[in-house]
Amino acid sequence: MKTHVHTIVFLSIFTIFLLTTAFISLSSIGPLEQNKTARNLVTSLYFKDPKVQRDAAKGKLKIHPDRFATDVLSYLNPYINYPLIALVFSVLLNVLSLTLLKRNENLAGSLLMCAALASIFTIIPPIIQAISGYVLIEKDKLNTSIP
Repeated sequence: MKTHVHTIVFLSIFTIFLLTTAFISLSSIGPLEQNKTARNLVTSLYFKDPKVQRDAAKGKLKIHPDRFATDVLSYLNPYINYPLIALVFSVLLNVLSLTLLKRNENLAGSLLMCAALASIFTIIPPIIQAISGYVLIEKDKLNTSIP
């Protein structure tokens, strides 16, 4: 194996670890309506709305902040599954890319690019995946340009 392949294997394993950690932390949030951090965030955003500030100054709030937070969070709660599915899909593409790395580096690089798209809402994993995928796809061009 070439040294760039060893580096990509290490980076892929590290990325799988990061994505698994993100999955565990995101799935441990539980129902958003019961999450204090999410509730406080929505309530603070509610009070930053100029119309709410005017209504609060007049003493005529149309909806109580707790009710607003409950409504918003219960609406958003079903959508928490989409990032979880994307994380699992990204991990599966990473594992598939690792298994195909010895046979077809271009396909492995393309799968890493797809995994980067699936995990785009995270920060570090898509950067690592995109760079690794680019190196695998463009390795022939990179090797010929280096003297």
